Amino acid sequence: MQMKLWIILFSLVVLGGTGAAVADTDSKEVQAMTKQITVLTDEVARLLKAVRSLQAIQPTIASLMPEFSERFHVMHYAGEAEDWAVASHELFGLKRLIEIMKQVDPEKGSMAYGFLLNNFNDLDADIEHKNLESFQNSLIETTKNCNTCHAASGSPWMKVVLDARDSLSMRHSHDLNKSVKPGEHTHMH
Repeated sequence: MQMKLWIILFSLVVLGGTGAAVADTDSKEVQAMTKQITVLTDEVARLLKAVRSLQAIQPTIASLMPEFSERFHVMHYAGEAEDWAVASHELFGLKRLIEIMKQVDPEKGSMAYGFLLNNFNDLDADIEHKNLESFQNSLIETTKNCNTCHAASGSPWMKVVLDARDSLSMRHSHDLNKSVKPGEHTHMH
């Protein structure tokens, strides 16, 4: 049966469905197989359309960064309040976001992972040992690595600050200064 299916498929695809290669195959069987192929072809077309729709709305690293920033600062303030359960929960969320980033943009997601892995390990240990002083030092090192990663990925002007009160918000905790938009002047005057 398997060989017949391949012969029928070959006949339908390569020979344009003439049936020349399946002369010994029963006509009802050919019709049933043709119907299955039509159903499968329609299903593949539907799935391709769905994939294209999902690709159009796929998040980017930039669209995930506000959540990353917010979780980082909730972890920061929870640690300073010595609410280690919340700090641990938010660190877990940060690790999960990095894994999502690696799927969304393998190159930049892996870069972020590489820059932050040691920081996450340090923060994990600080939280586990409830070591506020070490936790605060780890936060400083983490922001340095965030800024280094931003520079390495082509966004050196995106400077993360530790104190969200000095910036726009916890979702966009960037040091806001006079800066120049990168690239050429393109609009008309």
